[in-house]
Amino acid sequence: MKHLVLALMFVAGSLGSDFAYADAKKKRDPSWAITYTGDLSGKISGSITAVAGASSSTAIRGATPVLGGPTFNGSVFLAPGKTGPATIAPFSMTLADGTKCSQGAETRVRANVRNGERKTYHIEFEGALDCDGKAIEIEGFLKG
Repeated sequence: MKHLVLALMFVAGSLGSDFAYADAKKKRDPSWAITYTGDLSGKISGSITAVAGASSSTAIRGATPVLGGPTFNGSVFLAPGKTGPATIAPFSMTLADGTKCSQGAETRVRANVRNGERKTYHIEFEGALDCDGKAIEIEGFLKG
């Protein structure tokens, strides 16, 4: 009986480490990421995404499990399920240090929707934002 308990503990420990490795690997492959350059530079990314469609636009949001961590959100002006070029407005994001960034009056975030289905949504985007008076250029993606 003692050997059976030890064998079960070994198997459970082995499975646990495999699951932990899979979780760690999953965390290295973010569901969304944005690289920014200009007056500020860096990269934010996360594993939490939300995609919700209406008749003429799709709302997208990216976040991290950390309360107050980096986020972004915007409305993609392309009907749900469709693919191709689109505009995102408004678009805003919060950097890791809490700096808020948004579109200025004359800036635009352009997008290319590669997959418009809600469960497998894939969009790439780029544009210019203002972060508390500092100008940045962004490039990013979201994969649902």
